[in-house]
Amino acid sequence: MKYIRDYQVIVVGAGAAGLTAALHLAPLKTLVINKVKNETGGSSPYAQGGIAAAAAEGDSPELHYQDTLTAGDGLCNREMVTILTEEAVHAINFLLDNKMPFDRDDKGSILYNREGSHCRARILRSQGDSTGAALMDTLKKAADEAEHITCREGSMAWELRVRDKRTTGLFAWDDDEGWIYFECDKIILAAGGAGQVFSYTTNPSESTGDTIALAGRAGVPLNMMEMIQFHPTALDGDKINGRIPLVTEALRGAGALLIDETGRRIMEGVHPLKELAPRDVVARVIWNTVNRGGRVFLDGSNVPDVEKHFPTVSASCRENGIDIRKDPIPVTPAAHYLMGGVLTDAKGRTNIQGLWCVGETAGTGLHGANRLASNSLLECLVFGIRTAGDVPKTSFKPIEDVEIAQPMVLSLSQSVMESIKRELQELMFTGFGPIRTRAGMEDAELKLKSLKEKAYSFGRVSVSVLNRTSVRKILELENLLYVAREIARAAMDNPVSRGAHFLIEENRKRITA
Repeated sequence: MKYIRDYQVIVVGAGAAGLTAALHLAPLKTLVINKVKNETGGSSPYAQGGIAAAAAEGDSPELHYQDTLTAGDGLCNREMVTILTEEAVHAINFLLDNKMPFDRDDKGSILYNREGSHCRARILRSQGDSTGAALMDTLKKAADEAEHITCREGSMAWELRVRDKRTTGLFAWDDDEGWIYFECDKIILAAGGAGQVFSYTTNPSESTGDTIALAGRAGVPLNMMEMIQFHPTALDGDKINGRIPLVTEALRGAGALLIDETGRRIMEGVHPLKELAPRDVVARVIWNTVNRGGRVFLDGSNVPDVEKHFPTVSASCRENGIDIRKDPIPVTPAAHYLMGGVLTDAKGRTNIQGLWCVGETAGTGLHGANRLASNSLLECLVFGIRTAGDVPKTSFKPIEDVEIAQPMVLSLSQSVMESIKRELQELMFTGFGPIRTRAGMEDAELKLKSLKEKAYSFGRVSVSVLNRTSVRKILELENLLYVAREIARAAMDNPVSRGAHFLIEENRKRITA
């Protein structure tokens, strides 16, 4: 087993939250570890809509604050919303300083777009619907040029080590080198969410809740895990890297219409904002239509220059034989964003000294019961900067040598592992999807318990007796089992139907009361 003791801070995750934090940690010697080998990974590069910020004339942080609260259905942590909306412009200036290529008009002024539940056009985009990719290019370039940052790929954080309520380091599984122990007293977890818990998700295959499970197993409380945002419009087509492509809400903001197989507009008479209603509302209407045997399409044929302004959506559709200039796009709700996560304060602190969480990993309560469109990348930026600012700029103090036992892993064959994962994902999508019932949740929870018992019945072994290439997949499955249990437990413990946690029985009682 390899020991690494060379860094003052370790950041787990190389997406928008992780790199933003890392860039603001100078002069601390910082290691960013990423389990995938394509430099960024995670969900950030796939973000299409943009970054919300009240920077345009006629807008204000107060209006952005109110829109965020309204979308969150009364459950937002108001302190966090205040921070997000008031510090948004500072975050945008950070990107401008790093030459983020925001879309501009003919006069060179930044363009602002409108998305669902926003009362103003305040969404900054880049390269049409490629904002996430452009943001990651900007952050990655800055990180490559930062002398204090080292990036390491192919290492999956697995187990946090804690002594006297202080973090002392973590184990990571490296695809090439096996177990590595990173000794460090300052660790930031920023490896995103857990969309792969569900059979339909816009998140890539690596989004398996790793840092949420890591923190939870170490004794850090989790918060609002039942609040899963299902994006209403994901392309109902072939999966790529375990995900189905997102069809950005900005397309609806530009005038695209939601219709069923007969051509009827499904949002007429449902909500005053129609296609731009809060995401949970739109997702439920689509879910109900599909469950009744119908189909739902997004018709963007009336959007001027739709291919030019939405190149990412256009390319995904072309791969599925769809021409968005004239063909309606088949869409389905898909797990998109975890509003809950690891409980932290406004500076990313957890209950373990030396451990911070930021981005989708963190459960600050910011988004409440439903995330407002384009607040996620902003969250990564604003709270990434704040979290880095809370990390003490002290020198690394080596911890006395102790004997550290290597972790053991579940002894699962490839076929058993894939079977359990597939069943877990289907159970979660049907039992804890956009519309939930008490009976459906209880049934799914019972079957999840049986799945976990099946997985653990094979026991644990040293990685030396396993095929090295399967170890990461086994670790990911264990994380999925953990996160699925926490989502189910939180949903079962919450009797109130609100936002993304929409209970049919509770809703009927509320309506008839």
